Amino acid sequence: MVATLATLMLFTGATGAGASATGQVLFSSASFSVGTKSFYVPAGTLTHSISGSGRTANGESAVAANLATICYGRLDWVTLGDGDKFLSRTASGSLASCVVYLTRQRSNYTFASNVKKGCVDLYINSVYKARQCHNIM
Repeated sequence: MVATLATLMLFTGATGAGASATGQVLFSSASFSVGTKSFYVPAGTLTHSISGSGRTANGESAVAANLATICYGRLDWVTLGDGDKFLSRTASGSLASCVVYLTRQRSNYTFASNVKKGCVDLYINSVYKARQCHNIM
């Protein structure tokens, strides 16, 4: 299901006027051992897409999908400057229930001149889990 949602996100994200980017990170791994070997299995994915040209974004979307449910999840838009210095956060409200996936979208905005990266942060039950970023040129 996680792979299906991530694939869906890759093909249904907004298309940009001049450039677009889609990235994905894994989060919340479970571990197990077989003999002397340890294995880690990712439990979820965070997929983030930005479309547009230059500093103008036509659209931005994020999907967090988990093998188990996501309880009290939140996706925040984050901007970073030079040296990954934190610039701003646009927080969403925490979801007051449990779901298999979270989504968030926004459209038609311009990144400030000091923004070097546009990111999305995932929180589950108020605990930071993952960040996925794209360079802004």
